[in-house]
Amino acid sequence: LPHAGPWHVLSRPATGGMFSNLTCCVTTRRDLPGKTPVLGVLKLDADYTPVQGDISYPGSYSYKVCFRILKDLTPEMCESGNITNEVKQEIVDAVKYLEGQGVTGITGNCGFLLRFQTFVREYTSKPVFLSSLLQLSAITCAYDREEKVAIFT
Repeated sequence: LPHAGPWHVLSRPATGGMFSNLTCCVTTRRDLPGKTPVLGVLKLDADYTPVQGDISYPGSYSYKVCFRILKDLTPEMCESGNITNEVKQEIVDAVKYLEGQGVTGITGNCGFLLRFQTFVREYTSKPVFLSSLLQLSAITCAYDREEKVAIFT
């Protein structure tokens, strides 16, 4: 990683358990206010501890990143694509929150968020790239129609 140095939490709720940290922005000491891009990351409501290099690990970045956990959007729900109206509203609220934090683009921490790419795009004018699978069409152009590309999750 180009820079995994010190990072600082800019905002976090004062109380609660592991998943009460629904909003968190981090910044490195390299940030130049108003001159660096800000990445917005939508995160599933999942119980795992990210490690350095993981998209959900604040120290993986050398620029400002704002995270927002999508309350009640579990990996299973995301994989199936079946979400409640409450979770849909949570996604909309999360996108608006990230916009309010000045993000220049929005991504996600799970490839299955691709199912919600179009939905999220309806609520922001920022670039949205929720999954690395969005690159698949560019990759398949390099192969013949008969050739296959393997995707492992």
